[in-house]
Formats: sequence, structure tokens, C-alpha cells
Amino acid sequence: MEIRTLGKVLELFHSYFGSAPLPVYWSVLLLLCVIRAQRKTPPTNTRKNDFIRRNPKYGYKNTLKGPISSWRSNEYPSLSFQIYLDNAGAALPMKSQLEKECEEGVRECFGNPHSSGPSAGRTKVLVDESRHRVLNHFSNRPRDYNLIFTSNCSSSLNKLTSSFSFTKNSIFIYPHNSHTSVLGCRENVKRMGGRWKCMSIEEMELGVDIPVPGGESMVVIPVECNFSGRVADVSRIAKNFRGKKIESRCCEYAKLNNF
Repeated sequence: MEIRTLGKVLELFHSYFGSAPLPVYWSVLLLLCVIRAQRKTPPTNTRKNDFIRRNPKYGYKNTLKGPISSWRSNEYPSLSFQIYLDNAGAALPMKSQLEKECEEGVRECFGNPHSSGPSAGRTKVLVDESRHRVLNHFSNRPRDYNLIFTSNCSSSLNKLTSSFSFTKNSIFIYPHNSHTSVLGCRENVKRMGGRWKCMSIEEMELGVDIPVPGGESMVVIPVECNFSGRVADVSRIAKNFRGKKIESRCCEYAKLNNF
């Protein structure tokens, strides 16, 4: 609403009510602004429908539970009045998951899987089942790999790089937008005499300035950027590095389309 229009309304208000207290004038002015703003702002459903129309892939429509709009309020009641932006680093469990976990914990007794006895056996069955499902998801040849459960990504990369056969001819290659857990791997590379090179995802995809190592080397490729959501062309990057005689079997067998 324009200032001139507001002024006319206030003049009309003054002619009817005389010298009303100043707070009354401010209240009327605020009410008029709110009414005007509501007229300009489309209803929430209209804006949501417009967003979905422009972004048809939004909503996890192909999942078993259906689109997110049909279950989010029930599965994540704690998010009704807040926005959670760290799901990539610390995903929140669903309400149904917590309920099933509590039910199973009350119904069954689970012990140390490294011990013996019925309670330990139940835990070992769950661990083995989880390991089998993860290996089958990421590899067409699960028998060729072992899966180690760790506390987080930093711990996993530390175990991987500390046991890798780096030499003075090895190169550890990582992109600019790497997580801090990747940057910490450089200490293990340095300790074993290797060197590292930082490249952009664009350089990796185009095959620009790819070094030719003289020994066993490692390339780290984040499939999706946590900040921007950009998905790297892993197949193309793997092809470029194979051209430099750098083996990358993980890229070949990982089912990246399932992410």
C-alpha cells in the first residue's frame, strides 16, 4: 500500500474518531499493512503447488513410503516448527524406526556380538544381515569385499588411508569441495612419503591436468556436494583416470544410481 493511500486512511480515521491516542493510530497502520501483505502473498498451498510444478522430481515420489508430503508430519513431528539443515551429516531417524527399535529391544535380549550365548547370537545375526545388505547395495561382487563398521566418515577414511600402500611415487588426489574428513587423510599420505594434489570436480570431469603417478595412488570423489547438491559425473571421471592408468574399480561396481 502506498504512503499516500495510508495517509488518506489515517485522515479519514482522524475525522471520525478525533484525537485518538497515538498507539491506536499505529495499530490501525499495522493492521492495514498486514491486510495489504496478505493480499500480495499467495496462499501456502498455491506456492507449494507452483514449486512442485517447476520441480517435478521433488518429494521422493519413487520411495516405498510415497511422496514426502504424505508422511513427513507423522514421521518427523519434531520438525513441525523448525528447519533442520544437517541431514546429510547427521540424518534424523523416523518415528516408526525408533518405535520398532524400542519394541524389538523390549521383546528381545541383545548382547555383545563378540561373546557367546543366545543374546550374543541375536546381535551377530543382525550385524551380519546389515553387512550383507550394504555389500549387495554397493557391489555386484560382495564376496570380493569386506565391510567394516566405523563411528563416522573420518574414522573410515583414516582406516583406509593408513592401511593403503602409499610410497614416495604415490599421489593422493582429492577435489576442492572435499569434506574435512578427506583433508585429514593427507597426514597419512605424508607419513608414508606420498604426495597429494587438489583438483576441481570440473577438472576431473574434463580430464585436465591429471597427474601420472608412479606408484599405487588414490582418488577421492564425493558423489554429491553437501553444500550445493551438485552430483559429479563419476563414470566420466573414472574413465579419465583410467586413461592415466589409475585403477578405479570402486567407481565401476558401486550402484551410484541408487543414491
